[in-house]
Amino acid sequence: MTGVVRRARQTAWLEAVSYAWPGDDSYVRLNADRMGFYRNRVTAAARYLRQILIAPSADDIVQALSERFFEPSQDWKLFEIAVLMRITRALGEIGERIGKPKQFTDNGRGPFARFHINPNREVRVWYQSWPPSSAPTELGDAVKHYKMFNGGNRPDIVIELVEAGNAVRVIILELKASTSGSYLSSGFSQLLGYLRDRPELTSEPMSGWLVAPAGDGYKSRDPEGRALWVVSSENVAPAVQSVVLGCS
Repeated sequence: MTGVVRRARQTAWLEAVSYAWPGDDSYVRLNADRMGFYRNRVTAAARYLRQILIAPSADDIVQALSERFFEPSQDWKLFEIAVLMRITRALGEIGERIGKPKQFTDNGRGPFARFHINPNREVRVWYQSWPPSSAPTELGDAVKHYKMFNGGNRPDIVIELVEAGNAVRVIILELKASTSGSYLSSGFSQLLGYLRDRPELTSEPMSGWLVAPAGDGYKSRDPEGRALWVVSSENVAPAVQSVVLGCS
């Protein structure tokens, strides 16, 4: 929209619009915009902001949380955050959070969230980063051997169960904001790469969960001992709760 805004700022008639909170007279002037940017986008956004900033009711707040005037450029990022919030909220229901909530920009600086489940069990949620480990990675070894640049590989979410200071189970989550079966199957390849790359991250075998919106792209079934699982975004939080409470 940069070019659109630049051209719109050169519109001479805008000089007659007062620098004040838009009222009905301003909306009439904005409706004269032939390009449509001010008539459609700015007018709607101004009415919206006026509604939620000047003595909003509870219903106004609910509506504000439910509507958007500007489409996000990365829908998949919103999907990741939504799933992450569901998981942390579910863990907060069965455990006590350790420390303050972490910001999304602090990747690589410790877990996103930590929870005490019981005196001996802790759950750590890692977002866009791996748990620390001194064990070598197969990818890192190959890149170093062939002298290549290593951009690294980072799972979307990692759930780490810790008993008495030692990781006893690790679940790697690959998130796909799609219901396309052909696209979702590529997530299995990524999960297999993660599982192969760090086999010594825990003493127990790791599992990889493909998380996607509920749809016709897959069948929800028991993994029957497989390392690869498929879990819908609606069921992933209860599934994490079940694993955490049932892990021995």
